[in-house]
Amino acid sequence: MSRRAGFNSGAPPPRGRTPAADMRDAALKHMAELDPEAGRALILRDAMDGTASPSLSAIRFLPADDIAAVVKASVQGIGTASMRGLDYELLDRYADGSALSVVRKLVENPAMWGSCGSPQVYRYLLRVDPAYGAKLVTAALNSKKENACYKSLLQSLGDELPNVQDAAVKALDDPDQDLVLDALIALGGWGTAEAEAALWARLKRLHQEWAGREDQLRSTPDFKSEGSRAAALEGSLADAIAHGVGWLCPPEKLALLGDLVSTKAAKQQIEGWNKAGDWRDGRAVINAIWVPEDSPTFSVLQYGSLNEKQLTTKLAQFTSGTQLLWQF
Repeated sequence: MSRRAGFNSGAPPPRGRTPAADMRDAALKHMAELDPEAGRALILRDAMDGTASPSLSAIRFLPADDIAAVVKASVQGIGTASMRGLDYELLDRYADGSALSVVRKLVENPAMWGSCGSPQVYRYLLRVDPAYGAKLVTAALNSKKENACYKSLLQSLGDELPNVQDAAVKALDDPDQDLVLDALIALGGWGTAEAEAALWARLKRLHQEWAGREDQLRSTPDFKSEGSRAAALEGSLADAIAHGVGWLCPPEKLALLGDLVSTKAAKQQIEGWNKAGDWRDGRAVINAIWVPEDSPTFSVLQYGSLNEKQLTTKLAQFTSGTQLLWQF
């Protein structure tokens, strides 16, 4: 079979992640649905081609044995001149402890690892060797002078954040506002229930620090004044508490939050969240956005842009008897 629906299956795959590669991915996935064996062979061929970069969504069509073979070949390419971005993605998604020695060799070679490193590698290490991974993340956060990647490192860890949550909590008091914001986004998205107390404590300390000077907490376009930065921090802390995936923030907590914040903007923001989330009658409506199809997002009450794992975490927090309604 050389052609199907205008798709030349014999043509070499595009190099790198390009629009042409995305179109090929779509064609291969449809082919795998219509003719699983032919689609499997073509996806496997692309995945084993060291210069092509099919997407993970295409590779998921492969059976487990084929994926294991692809991952093994990708691990061999890590740390060499032929490594692809796909190799890091496969490492993060599928690799087990057998790849650890190769990965440690990579991260311990400054010439290959660089000053920033790779979020996928950090995630892999936090999954298979949490202590070592946490050590590397902490070192990266402490090397702010050498790189700017720390500004989004914590949030890039996703569901592996709990393995380095202590570092994220410590970052809440860092004088670097970029690092603080990164920690807030990370803790709100993936922090455990224990992170909620740390966020409330940081907000209360901010309130105490500005006691008697609340009139100076106001935003300016350039965010250069101390009061403007503190006002932004207050809003970000309130946002992380109200929308935290690892805990519930029902109306009674939102009311406490509204009493604690000082700025008019933060108070209005909290009022809006309270109105947006309908907590009445023990009901919660779940809305789904199925674009793209293989990576939908969900919203429920005031919690939005949740992936499937985050939604599962959130729904498990509701009390028994809560009525969950799907909106399509």
